[in-house]
Amino acid sequence: MRILILVFALLLSQSNIFAQKTIVINEVCPSNSETYHDGEMIYSDWIELHNNTSNPVNLNNYKIFDNNDNKNAWIIPDTTIQAGNKIVIFADDKNIISSNKYLIGSNGYGCYSNFKSDGFRFQYIESSGDCEIEARATAMMNFDNNSMAGVMIRESMEPGAKYAAIFASSPEKTLFNLNFRQEENQVTGRFNLQAYKYPNTWMKVKRLSDSIYFYFLNDALEWTLIEKAYWKAGSKIYLGLAVFSGNTDKYVSVLFSDLKVNNTPIDIASLKGIDIGNSNGFCNIWREFHTNFKLDKAADYVFLWNEKGKLIDSLSWIDATSDYSIGCYPDGSNSRYTFI
Repeated sequence: MRILILVFALLLSQSNIFAQKTIVINEVCPSNSETYHDGEMIYSDWIELHNNTSNPVNLNNYKIFDNNDNKNAWIIPDTTIQAGNKIVIFADDKNIISSNKYLIGSNGYGCYSNFKSDGFRFQYIESSGDCEIEARATAMMNFDNNSMAGVMIRESMEPGAKYAAIFASSPEKTLFNLNFRQEENQVTGRFNLQAYKYPNTWMKVKRLSDSIYFYFLNDALEWTLIEKAYWKAGSKIYLGLAVFSGNTDKYVSVLFSDLKVNNTPIDIASLKGIDIGNSNGFCNIWREFHTNFKLDKAADYVFLWNEKGKLIDSLSWIDATSDYSIGCYPDGSNSRYTFI
């Protein structure tokens, strides 16, 4: 994750003792405050591993630790790094593997009050008559000023179809947007804005007869009605998760969890996916790793062992300032530098 600025070289002697490394400790941030967050928008310290080969490498039974102690080291779960790719592991002493969220991305131009047609990624399920959908967006990444994500009820998959949705804006704006289109190929209406903060972006839209209701979950964990509007549509309807970037040159990625349709929990993996309008999107399960140890910014080590218990890489540092990191430049090389 090369998002920091190279400041000065700090070649670490131990990096040269591991010849022809396959998996490399590519970068470590022992004092993270804003460089990279997890799926709950928490900025924990992190370790980045890089696959230095031209083939996929499975990390099952690899180990990593902040002491040269293979016996008590944290065992990396069964996961594969594709050739030349990376994974991030959070070093926060939580010792969990999280895979209950889904990452939905899009470069669509959006659903706005002055638009007669839409461009977004839609993960959906079919329903009919009175219905409702609720979900939580826990994090938004690589966002633009106009990026949004939310829950939507829609009459068809046409770009100019009737719809009603509540959207969470980017983490910089932290506002819910209530958008709806009452007639096909007409501009979209817009209602009150309600403040929120990731990861507590619980949203719900409910259809009852010819009315639509917009809700958010308050601090007391109670659904609170924001607005009600007239919205008449056919009996057959589509409910789902909607994501758009607002910038066709940029992909926004949003994590969703806790999906319910008609008050029944739904696995996001069971939803169908479609790109409406100009969007080119995706939906993938999100796996997140948290170790059983923390890093010490004053002075510490990271050790990495392969599945046979052989030490294959290590890295050390002293006096790490906020958002300071140590890593390979270029990726996977034996030359390590300090970044801030």
